[in-house]
Parts: sequence; structure tokens; C-alpha cells
Amino acid sequence: MEIQAYQKKCYRQYKKSIGYPAERSYLWGNPVEVVVPAETAVGGAMVVGFYPPAKTYEIKDQKDVPLYSADFPYSDERYFDGREIRRIGGSEYLDEVLEKLGLQRSNSWITTLIKVYLFSSKDVIKYNKLGNFKVAPDEFNFKEWGEKSLPWLEAEVALAQPKVILLSGLETISLFFDVSPTKAKHLIDGELRELKFGRKRVPVLCLQEMELMVNNNKRNPWPEVFEGKVLPAAKKALAGLSL
Repeated sequence: MEIQAYQKKCYRQYKKSIGYPAERSYLWGNPVEVVVPAETAVGGAMVVGFYPPAKTYEIKDQKDVPLYSADFPYSDERYFDGREIRRIGGSEYLDEVLEKLGLQRSNSWITTLIKVYLFSSKDVIKYNKLGNFKVAPDEFNFKEWGEKSLPWLEAEVALAQPKVILLSGLETISLFFDVSPTKAKHLIDGELRELKFGRKRVPVLCLQEMELMVNNNKRNPWPEVFEGKVLPAAKKALAGLSL
């Protein structure tokens, strides 16, 4: 299956295959789109986030209200959100993490496990305050939709033929290794572990969400963990993969 055929199949079948509500839409009725990879380098690194972001806006007194799906995972698109020009999807954080690891975005396949935006409880509260009561929080569906998305990711791995997969976020790691988020934290150590994707076994590097890995603030301990523990071990392990 070629990437174009995979993309078309996703657009047609993905939401139904995981049980995503067919009637689900954003605040003003815009459909929640299936977001498929646009950066599809073969034979390099593969980045797997949990689910794609949405384009968020300031509506009345509510900030960061999701209104439209992203164009592709970790999109670097810029848009005006009602107050300022912003980049969608944490693209700059992914770029920084890849650079620190000695990897190139141009040589990477960038995707997510779940391929539709998931609404948080905070999103639902904002929608309710704006008069929309049709959306429910998706936290309780994480595991089910993630597991039902695995065949789609396995198809991507078969296409991408990655030498290494970077799993981003505790929910992603938890699902693949069947551990709690607390235990998933201990897998973010710079070591490579093999996982089976369909018939293929691939080395996997576990990371926190890209923003948390590099966004320095007093309440975020991950940049220190990344620089002091994860990065030295990861660069040594990745050096043997000829990426």
C-alpha cells in the first residue's frame, strides 16, 4: 500500500473503524477531520504522538478554543488566533528535540497514533460557556480508540520502514507498553526498547510530550531530565542506527 492509498483509506474509514462519534464537530459545526501524515520520509526516524492538535482561537472571553483540525501532525502552520500569530501543534518543540537528538525532520515520518482531535474536559467547559453542549470529554476513550488505531499505525510502519520510532507522551507509552502513566515515566531514560508492529520489530525511544521535553519553566522538571539523563543515553544508542 502506498502512502496516498493509505491516506485515502484513512479519510474514508478511520473514524468509523475506531468508533469515533460520526456526529462530532467543533464549536460552529466544522467537522473533526482525520489528520494523516504529510511528512513521510522512508527509512529514517518515525515520530508517533498521541493525537493531533487543533487550531485554537480566542472566542469572547474564552482562550484556546479548538475550532478546526490541524492540516497534519506537528504542523508548522501559522495562523491568527484572535490575539496573535501562532504556530499550531508544537512544531517548534519537535524541531528542537529532533535537533538535540541529532535527527532531521526532513528524514522523518511524523504521525500520531489516534488520528482525530480529542476533546479535553477543559475544552468541553469552554464549549458549554459558549453555548455548545454537544461535545463530551474524550479521556475515557483514550485506551479504546488507541488500541483500535494500532492496525492503522502498523500499516504506516510497513510503509515507513523506520530504523527507530520515537513515542511521545505518557499516554502513548502507556498504551504500547501496557503500563500505567506513572510506570511509563520510568521508560523515559534514553534506552532503546524493541516493539513489534505487525510483523516488524522496531527499536523504540520513549519521550515525554515534545513541549515538556524542552520548554523550560519552574514547574516543568523534564528539560533537566532530558538534558541530564535521556539525551546522553539516547544519542549514544541512536549513533549505532546510521540515521
